[in-house]
Amino acid sequence: MAEREKREGSATMDLIGSLIPYAICALASAIATAWLIEVGRGRRGDLQEFSRLFTKTSGFSEAEDAEAFRKVRKYWDERPCNSGWKFPGIEFGSKEVKERSSVAGIDLDRLIALGRSDEEEEYHIPVFAEFDKWKGKRVLEIGGGICTTATSFAKAGAKITVVELSPKSMELCQKRFKILGLEDRATFYVANAESLSSVVPVETYDLVWSFGVIHHSPNPERIIDQIKQYMGKESKLKLMVYSKISFKLFWVLNHTRQWSFAKMDEVVAHYSEAREGSPVTYTYSYRGLAKLLQDFDVLYMGKAHIFPYQIEPYKSGKYVVDPLWQGVSKGRWEELEEELGWHLLAEARMSEGGERKEIIFESSVSSRFEGLRGVLPKE
Repeated sequence: MAEREKREGSATMDLIGSLIPYAICALASAIATAWLIEVGRGRRGDLQEFSRLFTKTSGFSEAEDAEAFRKVRKYWDERPCNSGWKFPGIEFGSKEVKERSSVAGIDLDRLIALGRSDEEEEYHIPVFAEFDKWKGKRVLEIGGGICTTATSFAKAGAKITVVELSPKSMELCQKRFKILGLEDRATFYVANAESLSSVVPVETYDLVWSFGVIHHSPNPERIIDQIKQYMGKESKLKLMVYSKISFKLFWVLNHTRQWSFAKMDEVVAHYSEAREGSPVTYTYSYRGLAKLLQDFDVLYMGKAHIFPYQIEPYKSGKYVVDPLWQGVSKGRWEELEEELGWHLLAEARMSEGGERKEIIFESSVSSRFEGLRGVLPKE
């Protein structure tokens, strides 16, 4: 029994150690949100002007589309997700990163991730993606950013096509593939996913992956319509959108002292990212996401990801659980994450017609999550 527990513990630690690259957006969001909340207090006028044009619950007009896309591209060009970080004075993507990591025998992704070795708050990404499952398969990623997940698919042996709206993000993405020596496994397109088929050749992919992307596009339903053209009978779609009802919503409402549920979409959208004022951010309820995927058989839908640590210590690499979460049991943490997670995940396939299958609302993100679901925040 002791030997079995030792093996299981070792396997868990190996898995946790591989998750490091996926925590950076959460880190950036947590650090920046605390600062932005302070800056944002007393700026109701600015927030109202922002929400009047861009934070909407219905589609954009043609004129608004053009302006929104310009602002979205500019926003992500100025600060690509995961970019701008340094490790011992080395800027991400530089030659020094490759050389130093090679000499030291350090995994490059760990180096890029500020050397942090024990971040667990986004464990759900590789578990949900199942990177190894797609070895030898074709993967289409909508919104690659600087390609943290795209490189993970490639390292696992997948042939990946990356689509990204932001030219700057794509530049960093391609540089990352080059540093990792994975260029031969990827094809890159700078394109607006709402008109994907006008740029990317229509072919069938085994997996279409989009994590935290389509909710930043003026008309997400158009992206879903485009995605259908790249899926066959056996293809899978895996995506993440932000959850409408989450702990982050209540945290932002509390810290901005803007307790108005009539404006909750606008408020949380304004602080949805590491940098204040994302031009477009939609959030989704279960029902809203199910409607978006109405032409699919939804195999799974569920929430994950609550950030439980105090911001200031976290900036210094110290994990100090916020008093709000101290003493929470594993079971209670699992329940809270299921109800209040910021990431709403869905796995689906094209409907074969006839009676649509009922969505499977499991208590964990399928059996793959059983070992990690409800991982407790730690000191």
